[in-house]
Amino acid sequence: GMPIARTLGNCLAVSNLRRLTALFGESRVAHMILTAELLDAEALLTSGFVHEVLPDQDGLMARANQLAERMKQMAQLTIQASLEGLRRLRQAAPLPDDDDLIEQSYVSADFAEGVRAFLEKRKPQWQGK
Repeated sequence: GMPIARTLGNCLAVSNLRRLTALFGESRVAHMILTAELLDAEALLTSGFVHEVLPDQDGLMARANQLAERMKQMAQLTIQASLEGLRRLRQAAPLPDDDDLIEQSYVSADFAEGVRAFLEKRKPQWQGK
């Protein structure tokens, strides 16, 4: 989840929103922002954010070792080029300007209140200003 609307009162840059919507879809990202609910392992698995959920740390280490052994046998230049191609696809379209949104959030009284509340370990009192 994204507790930004519950804790500090700031906002995400459009570039971060693009990455999140590419991973989870716009509806789920909006839900995460509006509710600040954390996603559990099942939600992460069904969204494709993770490919496997393992029962414990031993299972995790065993699977990591299996994958490392398998990847060592792959053509590294092919893997590097393919991953770079995927990275470029994610960044292909120009991003809309979001300076006004960032400024609006970070210079707001609500953001100042969010920071004070965080430092004082209390719930913020939002005013919408």
